[in-house]
Amino acid sequence: MKRKELTQEEIERRIEKINAIEAEEPTEKDLAAFAEAEKEDPAEAITLSEYKAQREHSRN
Repeated sequence: MKRKELTQEEIERRIEKINAIEAEEPTEKDLAAFAEAEKEDPAEAITLSEYKAQREHSRN
């Protein structure tokens, strides 16, 4: 499927539409998720392949 090339004018029109959309306020659930994420230590993050290996190991 070939993509349509956009002109600069079309891009600017699309950006104007996006910028005109009113920002959403986070819900209580969103705020709770943000707070939980702040507690996480990035040093404990694992890759997807590490996660899959751990999951596979736990099944055996």
